[in-house]
Amino acid sequence: MAEVQTSFALVLSDARLTILSKQDIRSAAASVHSGPGVYFWAMGVGNQNYRIYVGKTKSLARRVSDYMKDFQAHSPNDYKIRVFQQTITDKHPEAQFRLHFVAASLETYSQVENDWIQRFDPLLNRRASANAGARDSFRKAFEAYYRAGFEEILTRPHSAT
Repeated sequence: MAEVQTSFALVLSDARLTILSKQDIRSAAASVHSGPGVYFWAMGVGNQNYRIYVGKTKSLARRVSDYMKDFQAHSPNDYKIRVFQQTITDKHPEAQFRLHFVAASLETYSQVENDWIQRFDPLLNRRASANAGARDSFRKAFEAYYRAGFEEILTRPHSAT
């Protein structure tokens, strides 16, 4: 983790999304950098440190605020950091989550992100593979969500074209 400390600025040493406010995020992000760059989630459990996730953003405050929102069907990946943190803290309440950031220009931040993903191989940047039962449950929930939305659209008065 020494490479993280020398390359990234520590934004939040206690970055548990369940306890942070949007103001906490704005204040912390503003103290580091307000422009585009690459962020990095790390986790400590006991004396073990884990690389969790690397992402890019035009605004760290906005991006982390996205992670704090309730589940959004159009962007379910935003919810995964919160679900991951809750899963870990259910089993390890002492777990610490840290958020780091390094500035990068808009022209280079995708490449910088890819470079750090390759170097760190973070747990949540890997493609998840759930078992068949979990995939089927997700498919059914997705279907139910969209069917309910379609029913709502079809029952609303609308103008003919």
